[in-house]
Amino acid sequence: MKSGTISYLAPIKRIEMEPIELSWRVSSIDKIEIKIEKEFLFITFFVNNVFCEEEALSLTRDAVELIASKISFEWDCQIGDIWCNGYSLPKKNENRDVSSSSLLLSWNIVGATVKPGIEKIQKLKAFLEEPFKDSDRYLSLFRFSLNQTDSIARFLFLYNLMLLLNRDKQENVDAQILIINNKTPVTHSPIGRGRGKMETIYTRLRNEVSHCRSNVD
Repeated sequence: MKSGTISYLAPIKRIEMEPIELSWRVSSIDKIEIKIEKEFLFITFFVNNVFCEEEALSLTRDAVELIASKISFEWDCQIGDIWCNGYSLPKKNENRDVSSSSLLLSWNIVGATVKPGIEKIQKLKAFLEEPFKDSDRYLSLFRFSLNQTDSIARFLFLYNLMLLLNRDKQENVDAQILIINNKTPVTHSPIGRGRGKMETIYTRLRNEVSHCRSNVD
């Protein structure tokens, strides 16, 4: 069996973490190491019997995107675009073919840095090692939404994701919001056939941004 590695990096905001190691469900991947250094998330796959860059990328690309999106969701943090920053793969004659690239990326860090404790890291590790579920396809949308720098765009994308998860019904979104926080402000809808229906402050704001309403700045 011939071993090699392929690694990725992405900018990450406000998180410090001790390195963790994952087992994976694919026989060609021995393990995955994850660490955060200098505002970058590094994800390295240890692979076996993989002999070219194209094969390594094909084997790991979906997994690295899912891992980044799960970390973003679990810890509510922004993680930027993912880049392959190098690989070391065996050749038939046992020589190494090494390629690497360097990226100069920088994010403005907003807010205090969070350093999760042991229990949170163990919870994250278990979450990352779970088999793929249908609901996981929404995680990349959450990460994309969270990465919007404009606060209105970020809010609208996140609200739209809530709609996708709640059969495109605002009343279902509001019900979920009130389960999470039953002290969320609620008011009567001011317009149309829904006049008098109760809506959360989030749905009210979404509709005021998305539709032309009188007396709304």
